[in-house]
Parts: sequence; C-alpha cells; structure tokens
Amino acid sequence: MDATDGSHPDPAPTASSRSSLNSGTPHYVVTPTDETLGTQRFPVVTLSDPRVNGPDPQPLFYPSPSDTVSLGAPLSDFDETEFGRDYPSGQRQDGSAVIPPQQPSFADPYLFPLLARNELKRLTSLWYYTNSILNDHDLLEQLQGTVDVVHDIMQQDCTFLGLMDHDSYTHIVTNNCPLSTVPRREATCAHTILQDSDTVFSLPNMLEDWRFAASPSVQAGMRSYVGTQLLYRLPGTDVEVAFGSLCVSSNSPKPAPSAVQINTLKRLAKTMVHMIVERANIRRRKVQEEMVAKLAAVLQDVTPGNLIERRLNVLRECYPSCHVSYQIQQDGVVRLRGGPRVPYEQVRDSLWEATDAILKVILDNHTPIHLSRPTNQAVRAIVVRVPSADDAYLVVETDDLKTVFDTIDVLFVVQCATSISNVVMSADLNAAAASKDLFLRGMTHDLRTPIHAIIASAELLKEGSSDVESTPRTPGKETSRRMLDVIEGQGNHLLAMVNSLIRLNHLGVADQYDLSTSLQNLAAIEQSVVEGITNSAAYAERKTEVAVLVDNQLPATAELLLTNVATLGIVLSSLMGHALSTTTRGSICLRTSLSPDRAFLDYEVIDTGAGIVPQDWGRVFPPAEPVADPDDSDPAHLRLSIATASRIANALSGALSLVSCTPGRGSHFRLRLNKPVIAPDKDPESVRHRLKKSIMPLTYYVLDGGPPSVTHVAQQLGRLGFTETSKEGAAIALGDAKMARLALERLTNPWQTAFLVSDSIEEAGHHRRPSNPRVLRSPSPVVRARLWAVIDAALQNYHRRGPLSAGAFQASRNSTPSAGDAPRRDRSSIRLLIVDDNEINVRILVMYAKRRGYAHATARDGQEAVDQFADALASRAQQPAGTFDLVLMDLQMPKMDGEEATRRIRVLEQDAGVYPSLVYIVHEVFAPKLSVPDLILVSIDWHWFYVHWYALANSTNAFNGLLLGPVHGHICDSAGIPTVAVPDTAEILNIVLRGIYNLSFASPLPSFEAASSAAVPLLKYGFDVRRMFAPSTTLFELFSTLYAPFVPMDVYCFAALYDLAPIASVASGHLLSFSFCTLDDALAKKIGPRYLRLLLCLHLGRSGALKRLLLPQPTMHPPNTVCGMAEQQNLCSAWALASAYLSRDPRPNTTSQDMRSVLYPISCSLECAQCGLSFVDRSLSLIAEWAAVKTTIVTE
Repeated sequence: MDATDGSHPDPAPTASSRSSLNSGTPHYVVTPTDETLGTQRFPVVTLSDPRVNGPDPQPLFYPSPSDTVSLGAPLSDFDETEFGRDYPSGQRQDGSAVIPPQQPSFADPYLFPLLARNELKRLTSLWYYTNSILNDHDLLEQLQGTVDVVHDIMQQDCTFLGLMDHDSYTHIVTNNCPLSTVPRREATCAHTILQDSDTVFSLPNMLEDWRFAASPSVQAGMRSYVGTQLLYRLPGTDVEVAFGSLCVSSNSPKPAPSAVQINTLKRLAKTMVHMIVERANIRRRKVQEEMVAKLAAVLQDVTPGNLIERRLNVLRECYPSCHVSYQIQQDGVVRLRGGPRVPYEQVRDSLWEATDAILKVILDNHTPIHLSRPTNQAVRAIVVRVPSADDAYLVVETDDLKTVFDTIDVLFVVQCATSISNVVMSADLNAAAASKDLFLRGMTHDLRTPIHAIIASAELLKEGSSDVESTPRTPGKETSRRMLDVIEGQGNHLLAMVNSLIRLNHLGVADQYDLSTSLQNLAAIEQSVVEGITNSAAYAERKTEVAVLVDNQLPATAELLLTNVATLGIVLSSLMGHALSTTTRGSICLRTSLSPDRAFLDYEVIDTGAGIVPQDWGRVFPPAEPVADPDDSDPAHLRLSIATASRIANALSGALSLVSCTPGRGSHFRLRLNKPVIAPDKDPESVRHRLKKSIMPLTYYVLDGGPPSVTHVAQQLGRLGFTETSKEGAAIALGDAKMARLALERLTNPWQTAFLVSDSIEEAGHHRRPSNPRVLRSPSPVVRARLWAVIDAALQNYHRRGPLSAGAFQASRNSTPSAGDAPRRDRSSIRLLIVDDNEINVRILVMYAKRRGYAHATARDGQEAVDQFADALASRAQQPAGTFDLVLMDLQMPKMDGEEATRRIRVLEQDAGVYPSLVYIVHEVFAPKLSVPDLILVSIDWHWFYVHWYALANSTNAFNGLLLGPVHGHICDSAGIPTVAVPDTAEILNIVLRGIYNLSFASPLPSFEAASSAAVPLLKYGFDVRRMFAPSTTLFELFSTLYAPFVPMDVYCFAALYDLAPIASVASGHLLSFSFCTLDDALAKKIGPRYLRLLLCLHLGRSGALKRLLLPQPTMHPPNTVCGMAEQQNLCSAWALASAYLSRDPRPNTTSQDMRSVLYPISCSLECAQCGLSFVDRSLSLIAEWAAVKTTIVTE
C-alpha cells in the first residue's frame, strides 16, 4: 500500500542526458535547503538538536573514526549482478537474511553498500520532503512517539529512524541512543535501503556474517540488527524509493523477530513516511499561500515603470537563497550563473537541470558537496518566457543541490511573468487605443465641420424664411422651404451616420463600454430611437410602403430606468436599422414591456421584411455580415453588426436573442434587460403627478373614420389610465389629421382638446402653428413622450377653459412662484466668447449669436481666449457688462487646448473674485470624460473632496437633495468650483465616494467599523446598497477579502442587516467553526431570522452530508487464499471505526486533513494489501466528495 495519497504538488519533468542513476523522469520539489545536513562530515558527529523524548542517551556501538582509508573511494553505482550475489533472495528458516558465500576475490574489510536503484529520484524526493524536518518539532514529536512504540514492541537495545543522504546517514529520532550522523559507507542501513520493497533486513548475529563482521558498527559493539525501508512511491508511477530506514539493534545477538513484529515494523514505517510527506505538503501549501499573498499585495499600485522591479523583489523575497533575474536575450539563450548557457528550446515545462553536474556529485559521494563542484554555479532553474515579449525571460536559479523546484514554484513564476505581460500589454493597448482615438478625433473634427456648416446654414435660412411667413405663400417659397428641409434632414442624417459608425467601431474593436449609469426617462429613450429611424433618409424613401409602429406596454408609473442611455440607444437603433434594411413593404414595430414581477424589461423589434432562412440563423450573430444586399442604398450605420449589438447588450446585463424568423415574413428580435431598476418620476411638476391632482376626466373619444394609427393611440391612452366615453364627456378627441375642421365642429365643450394623427410628416409639419390651440397634430407613430405632451396640453386647456380658473389652477399647482416666473435677462446683456480654430465653425456660431441678439467675441486658440478673458476682467470696472457669461470652447486647438484654457480662466476668476462663468467644452462623442471636477464636497471636519456632478447625479434623491439647493461659491486653489457641505466625517465620506466611483482603497485601509457605517450614508444619499456592495465592486472586495477572514460574524451580521447575499455567502464560509451554543439573543437579533436560518441550514447540512457520505462501505475484493470473506470483516470493522470517530462529532469545519489523520492510521492496520487498497480508495473518494459539499450559505 502506498504511503502517500498523492496530494502533493505534481512532479515537473526534466530530461536527463545519462541513463545511470536516472533512468526516467526525476521528481522535482522545492523548499529552502537545510545546510546542517550538507556541511556535516565524517566520522560520527553529534547533532545540535537534542533528542525529543526518552531517557538520557547511552553510548553503545558507533563506528570508529580510524576507518579513513576506505573513505577515499566513492560507492559504486547499483549493479543487479553484484546485488544478486551479495544479497541473495529469500530468507532463512527463522526469517533472517540469507548469508551468501564469500567470494575468493573479496579484499575489502567489509561489504560496502551500492548506490540505490533510481538514486537520483530517491535523493530528489528525499531533499524535498525532508529538507526542513529537523526544524519541525511537532513532526519530530509525532515520530518520536512512533519510535517509542517500535522500541517497546521489538525489545531491542536501540531504535532509530534515519534518513540516507547521498553521502551520510542521519538519525533524526532515536530511543536509547544519541542523535548522530555517520558516513553512508559505514551505515548498516545503507544496505537496508537496497533490499526489495516491503521486506525486513534481519541480521541476528552480525559476527557470523562475513559482510558485516569487520564493519565499524560491529567493531563498536553492534551484534544484531533489524531494519526496514521508509518507502515512498512516486506519484503516477510504480517506482518506489527509500528516504531512509526504521531500525532496531542490540549489543548482543538476538533471535530474528516474529511475524507480528515484522508486520508491525513495516506498517509503522509506512505510517512515518505518510506523516513526513503530509507535513511537507502542508508546508508547501502554506508557502504557496504566502507567495500568492505577497504577489497580490504589490498588484495594487503597480505601474509599467516599477512593474518588473516589484515582481523581482517579490521573487527574491520568496526565494531568498536563489538568484532572480529578468533577462532580455534576443538569441533565445538564457545565461545562468557560473557559465551555463541554456537555449530556451532545451527547457522543459519551464524547468532546467544540470543533470551531469548533479550525477557527478552523487557518484562522488565520498566528497562533500561544497568540494565536489564549483560554487555559484547554477544546478537548477525555472525559466519562463514573458508572454508579451518573445525575447524576455524571468529566471529563478539555484546553486544549492538540495533546492529542487516543483509545479507550485513554476506556476508562481509563470504567474509573475503573466502579470508582467498583462500590465505591459495593457499599457500597449491603451497607447494604441489613445493613438487611434487621437486619429479619429482629428478625422471626425475635419469631417463634422462641413456637416455642421451645412446643417446650421439650412437652419438659419429657414429661420430667415419664417420671419416673412406672414407674406402670402408662393410656389417658389414653398419649394425653397422644402429644399431647406431636405438639406437639413440629410445633413442630420449624415451626421448621425458618422457618429454611429465611429462610436460603434470604437466599441466593437475595443470592447470597452462606458457603462456609467443614471436614471433616464424611458419615454425619451423610446422617442430618440423612433425619431432616429423616421428622420433617416432610408425611411424617407420607404415611408409610403413601410409603417413604423410603437407598442409601449409599460405601466404609467414605469418612467425612469437606471441605465447608460447612449449604450442602450446603440443597441435599439441597431435593431431598428436592421429591420428597416430588410423591410421594403409592411411594418416595423418597437414593443416595450415589463414582466409582472419586474424581473426583466423587454425591447422587441418585429418586422415584416425578408427574414432569414433557417440554415442562416447561425450567421446572424457573427460579426459584420449584412443581411441585405451590400449594394443597396440603406445607410451603413443601419446595417451595423448584430454581433456588436449583442456584445453591448451583454455589457448592459442583458441578452439579445432572435425570437423567430420566417423567410419572406420577417424577423423578431428581443433585447432583454435582467433585473432592471425602474422607478417613477418623483418630480411633482411632471405631467403624471399634475394629472393625478387634476379634476380633468381621464376620458377620450374616437372620431368616426379614424385610421389604424388613431386606434393605436387610443390603446396607448388606455394604458395610461384613460377610458373611452361619449364625445360630450371626453377630454381628448382622437381623429385623422385630414378631418381637422370636422373635429373642431364636434367638440361640444370649450375645455375639450382634439388630437389629430397624420401618416404624413409633411402634413404634420405644414400645421406647426395651428390657429386654434385646442387642435393638436402629430405624425405617426405617436410615442409615449409625445402622448404625455398631448395630455399636458389637454390638461392646460381644461383648466383654462373649464370650471377651474387659471389663477386658481396655478395656485393649486404651487403656492409659490416658480423659477420660470422670474423676469428674463435681456439677451443683449449676455456676452459670449466663441473659441474655435475652425473659421467655418466661428462664422456659424457668430450668425447664431447675431440672430438671437447676443453680444459676442471670438478667439482662434486657447491662449487668445485666455487673453480676451483677462482683458474683459480688467476692464469690468469701466464696463460691468464686459465680462463673459458663456464661453463656447473647442477642445483641440493650436498653442493651447480647451482644457488648459479653461483651467487658466478659472484661475483668473479666482484672482478677480468673481463668480465662475459657464464654460462648454466641445469634444467628440467617443472622447473620454475630462477629469475636471465640477463640485467640491466639504465634510463636517472640513476636508474637501473634488467630485463630478454626473457621478452624484446617479443618486435617486439628488444626493439627499444637496444637489438641488444653492451651492456656495468657495474658491479652491486652482479653480472656482461650487462647494456643498456634507454632514459626514471625512473618513465616512471617503468610503462613500470610493464606493460611488468604485475606486480601490489606499493604505491605511479603513476599519470594519468605519466601512460598515458607510452603508447608512449611502442609503441616505439615494444609492442602492446592494449595487454598491455587489461582486466586482471595491466595497465587496474590501469586505470579502479583508474583513470576512478576521471578523466573519461581524461581516455576516452587517450583510444580513442590508440583505447583501454575496457578502453573507463569503462570510459564512469563515463561520463553519462557529458554535451555536454561544449564540445569545442579542446576536440572533443582529443576524435576523432569515440569515440565521441560512447559517443553521449550512451547519446542519454539512454535518448531515458528512454522515451520509460515511454510509457506503469500501468495496470487497474477490476472496483469495490469504483473505476470504470472513477475513474481510476486518475491512468493514476498520471503516466502521473510522466512521464512528468522524460521525461522533460531525463538525461543519471538518477538513480533509482531519479525515486523513483518522483514516490513514486505520488503513495501516489492515494486513491484507487488497483490503488496504480498497480502504484507501474509499477514503480518497470520501475526501473528494466532502470537498464538493457546499461551504457557504445558499440564498433563495
């Protein structure tokens, strides 16, 4: 039966250049070397470590220091012929070793041992598992107890447990003899490790054996000897190697041991090997955790500049006895200390070994290691190529023969190299993205300028034509106006196409989405998407054949959605554009619905277009494959890849799917947003709130002969709470735009409003200024935002002309004057500063300013703008109106850019002591947000926090109303930024803002008390605590990694208080050792019934699972001559004993190591090898099944 469960690190193979001693793959492991074993020398040396237990040492029989002649030659390599001659197989009648006849040519004073089979593998395993054994006093104490048991059973004078190095044999635990080290040549145990596996080497009278009669041990007094090997089977192989031996001896001849004594000696030897291997594995796992923690500690503030040095420092700290280097070798040859030049092709699995040098040391086993090879010459190395650079290598090398690297070390160095690569590649990617963005900014700046000029010119010409609208219309004027409409529409369409293509190309290539969210109006989102399609040139060509429908099934209170409106608009516009590109006749419908439990929000686009054949369904989501003919006239941005839209949908925590698709009948796509945050608009001035307070009847009437679009509007009104009634009692009358006069005639009461729907945009535009305010017109489709506007107009008409007077209505709405009632400032007193390096842009803006009567000045770059602003401030004493109220600033300009110019203007305002002017910086739609703070939060202890208004505006209550009140114009050191006083300390406010911005916490980290107290302010300021503490946030990381391991119960109570299931789950994993006997009423109240039940279920579930897992018995093997069915009852009894011990107190925090400590000693008591193997298999299965049992709570 193996002495190990195979739980140690996997061996890392290296190639060998010689077959001697190394016939196969060596087993590699590593820990720092114990120098005491390597520097001690012959003959007998008493170690400094005292005996762990037992009586005072008595000098018995030790080799004489005079045998120096035989120490001048090394031991011979293993030879099967010599072994068979000197160690005959079989045993004598009493069980002792057979004594072979002495060869006539034998001239040595006594028989010298050979090197062992697979000596290199044996030594490699020995150096790994025992390199720090003399410092492990807990293990030595356990081994001492086992040796004492052996001493009592064997009834000999001396018992010792020793390890066989390449040149010496060291006693590590003894009974009735001192600890010592003897030369391997003189150690009788050097012969024991050569014997066949699972045997005992017994010498009842060594004086009668010519092989040992003249040996130093016998000359010192040893007369009898019994020993067995400390065998270890290499994982995944049938190769067994011996660490050393467990032996007993006496100063007088003794009879051979009995069968019971022999079996006990072998079983206890296996137990000792298991104890040694398990402790080594535990040490390695602990070292691995420490190394990973050290690496994680330096990941917080790493930069490309300090990256490599920080990684090298971590490796040097983890491997203090090794040499660590970062090499750039363009020839692919790594340079090691001492001269070795290693081509990377010769490195196997990131490991290299100087096999020839190691073998030479082993063969020269009579020479100390420090004398047998040059110092500072590498013998083993980990060589890892940095993934981001083919000629960069991370190297950890050692010149210590007893330092051996395992897979844990390789994986750690690979992790360091990968982290270097990730940071380097991230920096390169960011640099490339910045270069690309810079190029796109310049390109779009030049592209948009003429487009803006075209649109603005058309708009100004239309405004000029409107001024003379009172004159009689002529065909020429009408034609000119329509041509201007076409120019304006096509210009807007071209601009939208450019914006969409560039934005989506940026997102599709980089897959980096701006997911900053805020509450957005659902009706406005719907209106933006629909108008983007109906105003496009593609729709203008097909509007007579294709109808766009809007089916908004949301309840009236579903008004606001927490989302990124730009990103959501991209997906919906893509779906609508795809539907338009495939539909030449029929309809396109945008349907919006919310599940009854509000678990998901669906946007569905249904068209009656060409559809997709079933065999092409799989081609819908691959990137950039247009469904329609690429030569058709639909715009490129409408044929945007559905794959890009799908990726964006995933980034929005949603999913894009193809619900159905029939060739020739159309497609049905659905965008589903999971767990949407939807809220009503709490603005008391919103139409819904005013409608709720109004006495206007919520009724409508459909005039005769209305088209389907009118019926559709009636359905939408019904979803907003309106009901159909007679024409006399209806507040809103619905009809076709062609029957405007008839509709007005049918309005029986002056407070009624007619809403006429037109299928023609031109017809609706023709009546932009209706002579009667009671008649409203709108083109189809009528979106919800437009419908609310109609209801608002009807509400105002009702209160103007109905029973309630206008004054009373106004008083009922608000007892205080609104901001809109304040007198407007004269436009001529408002001064604009227009800053742009493009002449066309300046001219257009100047034309706008002149037409609207604004005073203005111009500048061509940032420096000129700063100079003009300074001159205006200097002359304000003579001309108070000379300062600028509004600055329109371009971002990219020569001499000085817009951002720097804005900073300098703020400094000028600070020095002059004036209130800051309003500055608009114009930049591209995909440019990153400028990191210029526009608000200062002042804590109660007078610490200033520079923040951004948009970040705090994500709050549901305007940051507890602080953003709605007046701000104080305190001036900071560099710019005039408004300030807001916050009733919290700097410590709490720092945690709150880091949670809002999702920023990592800098040292010193906040205490648990402070971090947990920040949840109350987060709620107070209108932020969802569940989202702020969700996985992947810095607050979640802080609680799960820093607080949960040390104060798990406090973290669990905190998570229970705010229903933070992910944090509670992490904390519960650290509460497996919690005893419910210590639970009092106060703690139970803090946890709460729900999470208390979950924790109790976790404990009971794990305890019950352990009992269930122990029920299956080990598998019985077929009966044989040695072990029949009756004898196999010992196997069942052994498992029953183990089960009883484990189930007696089935603790939830039982570990795999706890199970091993119970199971493996019992397995060693089974005499049948097949029974033992069955027991071990069942034990390993139990451990694996137990590891799979849930260790954290499961929330509903």
